[in-house]
Amino acid sequence: MAREILRERSKVESLFDLKIADIARDGQLVQLARDEAQKIIEHDPTCQKVEYQLLWEHLKELRKTNINWSSIS
Repeated sequence: MAREILRERSKVESLFDLKIADIARDGQLVQLARDEAQKIIEHDPTCQKVEYQLLWEHLKELRKTNINWSSIS
């Protein structure tokens, strides 16, 4: 069980290795990610379901970081 948890955690953490997308090259991938994110929000609008716990925790931590989005071009 511990191995499975670690495997899932590493999958979630790798999702947050954020990169800036090239919309011409990555447009379909960006749309797929957006669609999947929308499904998760619809399925768990209060961010309470256990199956998304790692995702929500990581997003909360990410919000605490100071990312200067204006410096991205």
